[in-house]
Amino acid sequence: MTKICSKCKIEKPIEMFFKSKSGKDGLKSQCKECNAKYDATHYEANKDKIKTQSMEWGKNNKDKRKIYMAKYRKTHKESIQKYGVEYLKLHKTERQKYEAEYRKIHKDKMTKYQVEYHKINKDKIKIRDAKYRNIHKSESAEYYKSHKHEHNLKTSERRKSVRLEVLMHYSNKTMQCKKCGERHIEFLEIDHINGGGSKHRRNENIGSMYHYLWSNDFPEGYQILCSNCNIKKVKIAAKIRGELGTKTQKRDYNRNFKLRLEVFSHYKTDDKIKCSCPTCNVDDTDLLCLDHINGGGAKHRKIVGNNMYRWVRDNNYPDTFRILCHNCNQSLNNHGYCSHDIK
Repeated sequence: MTKICSKCKIEKPIEMFFKSKSGKDGLKSQCKECNAKYDATHYEANKDKIKTQSMEWGKNNKDKRKIYMAKYRKTHKESIQKYGVEYLKLHKTERQKYEAEYRKIHKDKMTKYQVEYHKINKDKIKIRDAKYRNIHKSESAEYYKSHKHEHNLKTSERRKSVRLEVLMHYSNKTMQCKKCGERHIEFLEIDHINGGGSKHRRNENIGSMYHYLWSNDFPEGYQILCSNCNIKKVKIAAKIRGELGTKTQKRDYNRNFKLRLEVFSHYKTDDKIKCSCPTCNVDDTDLLCLDHINGGGAKHRKIVGNNMYRWVRDNNYPDTFRILCHNCNQSLNNHGYCSHDIK
């Protein structure tokens, strides 16, 4: 079946005409091509008016708009994707500029959204990333090599921000040790209130406690302590086990206590067993530990075992060790400097 267009006067198949309830034959009098030309010229002549009307209608009919757009996206999925690809090719530089400006203006909003999205879709993201890495193995490896420094900096910044967020939450924004009130942020750490931190990390295979707490919406049962107060809590529990435990536990506790004092007495500063940091006066032996002056303590322990005090005594007290409190030791280990040195 055919029909003559009232505009161009050309006979065309009825498929070339839009449907219309007001038309006698149920079709518009103008063909699709002529109708499109008319719409284009009308839009150009009345652009501002149409835009304001459209925006007003969208504000007043949000639900209708959502339903309409959802239906449209379903029925026109392929054409929308095709148009999107073509548009990006033609307007690549414009799009990049727009996105850069948008990120500057809405940086906090985007970060907040990404954090929330990651928490909700954590497993989904892991599966997606794993699939991508398997498909693009060689490309990923090359990219990482060429952007290694940049990647490490970003990772470091992300870890710092997560740690700060966790410390802020569990200290009720005071950023201080719950027991002694220590405020140097480098000395602060997470403590399991009811103990069992090592077992928990081992059973849950936790790499970073801060990331675990952050990604699990800050569960209860944790507090902020400085490294000294945290180790003091451990030492008190060990002392109780040594006094009330079995014969073997008592013997091991007394032997280790004497060994620690023996090693400390060799490395003492100014004839005193105390932290060798010039601005730190900690002399409680429970809060002191041996420190590798040139670093590399973790690697050394892997070679000689966990009883470093015995190894030091058996090897005639090498001069590569010193006494530090746990606060100074952890600050040097995790941040590369002692917080006491910063004025």
